[in-house]
Amino acid sequence: MIPEQNLWVAVIAAAIQEALKNVTRKDSNGETKKHIDHTHILNAREWLSSNSDDFKLACHLAGLEPEYVQRKWFKIQKGMLNPKSYFTDRTY
Repeated sequence: MIPEQNLWVAVIAAAIQEALKNVTRKDSNGETKKHIDHTHILNAREWLSSNSDDFKLACHLAGLEPEYVQRKWFKIQKGMLNPKSYFTDRTY
């Protein structure tokens, strides 16, 4: 993998990390509040599930098929894949 691909894999991994955050959090009083980054979290989830041109381009630049990334994201969401193994299994 060339350095530029590693950079784009890191971009996709960062989106997954963001998307895995909880949208709500408990404040010091135990009340449920929206996470300060809730918009970024929801945007990351939407981006990973989309077939947008920028998502496809990021995958292409990472040397990954968009469908592969989305399959991984789906498995992570369903608890079928450990998030730490995002792209270690390169089976298509």
